[in-house]
Amino acid sequence: MVKDHLQDNFIKAMKSKVPERGKLANRLTEILSIEKEAVYRRLRGEVPFSVTDVVLVANDFNISADEIFGNVSPKSRPYQLKMTEFYDMQKADYANLEQFLESIKTLKDSPDTEISVAYNMIPQTLYLAYDNIYHFYLFKWAFHNSKPENTKCFSEVVPSGKLLEINKRIIKQAREAGNTCYIWDDMIFDSMVNDIKYFLSIRLITKEEVSVIREELLGFIDDIERIAARGRFDSGNKVQFYVSNIRFESSCSYIETASGKMSLIKSFTLNDVISVDEDVFEKTKSWISSLKRTSNLISESGEVERIRFFDKQRDIINRL
Repeated sequence: MVKDHLQDNFIKAMKSKVPERGKLANRLTEILSIEKEAVYRRLRGEVPFSVTDVVLVANDFNISADEIFGNVSPKSRPYQLKMTEFYDMQKADYANLEQFLESIKTLKDSPDTEISVAYNMIPQTLYLAYDNIYHFYLFKWAFHNSKPENTKCFSEVVPSGKLLEINKRIIKQAREAGNTCYIWDDMIFDSMVNDIKYFLSIRLITKEEVSVIREELLGFIDDIERIAARGRFDSGNKVQFYVSNIRFESSCSYIETASGKMSLIKSFTLNDVISVDEDVFEKTKSWISSLKRTSNLISESGEVERIRFFDKQRDIINRL
């Protein structure tokens, strides 16, 4: 029984790395030097992966022992922290982002695909389209991930052209979901404004740079208010915005596509802790759904609440 459980975990771990079944089978055929039908028998659970198979594949796919053994306890569930280095990126860092893109490319395949997000900061799938806002979050990430003697100011932390190009693809693919829901902590802009003021006070960001970020934030608010009023992205896909009446400690989300389910917890500003475990997904989905009961819907019909909320955010941003 335990052995079957480990086989299931190993197969889930492989699918989290390469969600598309055909591509996964091709990779395994190359790594294990066996026929494709033999690969499919293993993926269906008809034939177990040998210890040698597991070692070869785990090394190639960068699968940890925790991902394979983490589910042995019924109260334990595996997560993977994607330790992408967003500044001075290497080949493996870009590969992490490409892998995420691969995992969400089937969002466009069905009107039932879904992304739901409960965030106490501005969600990445919204701000990636705004270069200066993204630049600030990248700078903040670099500040916390550098030794004090290596601290760089805002102007020195510059995203690569390739990173910006991948960001644009993430935005496009994320908005292919048939349904998207955002639940915001109503303090998200207060938190960002306070962060910017702090970095200004220690002279890591200039008044001129703050002014540029402020103007882009105001433009961002205008764009999101327009989308919220329509209840749809420019792509025509449905989107809902809620504002929570209670604080929530962490930012999390889930993605449901035609080929799989994924839960994410935001960490270290730009990184994500990811799980493809079914129980984790259901728990995350249930928690985000419960937040709707304590939140106000401000998209489409919630006109008064929507205008009040976005005007309040403009006032907060104008304090910069």
